[in-house]
Parts: sequence; C-alpha cells; structure tokens
Amino acid sequence: RLPSGSRPVLPSPSAMWANSIGGGHGELARDCLRFADAVCLARARLLSRQWRVWAEADELWQPLAQLRWKGTEALAAAGFVTDFVSLYLRRCHLERNKAGDALRDRGDVDA
Repeated sequence: RLPSGSRPVLPSPSAMWANSIGGGHGELARDCLRFADAVCLARARLLSRQWRVWAEADELWQPLAQLRWKGTEALAAAGFVTDFVSLYLRRCHLERNKAGDALRDRGDVDA
C-alpha cells in the first residue's frame, strides 16, 4: 500500500511504448499485426528491418492467403507452400497483370 496522499509512479506512455516495441521484444507490435490486413502488413514491412521481420511472419499471411484463394490450404498441407508472404504478394501481382491484360485485350487501355 502507498502512504496516504502519495501517488504511484507510472512510466510515461512513451516509455512504455518504447519498452514494448523498440527496446523490448516486440510483443505489442506482433499482437497488433494480427489484426492487420494484407495492405497494412505490406506497408509495415517498409518501416524498418525489425518491422519487416514481424510483418513477414507466416502466421499472419497464411490465414489471409487461405481466405483469398481456397486452394492454398491444400497446397500448404501437401508441402508446396513454405513462404506465405511470397505466395500472397506473387499471386496479387499475377492477378493485377491478368486484369491489365484483359483490359488491353478489350481495348480499354493503351498497350
């Protein structure tokens, strides 16, 4: 118990943030990234080397890939997928290129 009239000494919010992310082990950052979508994760990868490590965790990308492409779970179970970040980003790239090709084929976009 604290003596009457005294207040507990609490670390400043900035100190708590620094200890949990910068100076600590990044538990808070990793926990927050669990709620991120693919766009947010891709942007977080650009912040620093440590954020890149946190944002490239397969445990974050696997559910996103499985929701977007139904066959991903079967490929992973068969051992064909070992890097969900690369899989997700590559498939998105291929989809964008395919959509652009379809527009060019219809004449909606200049070649």
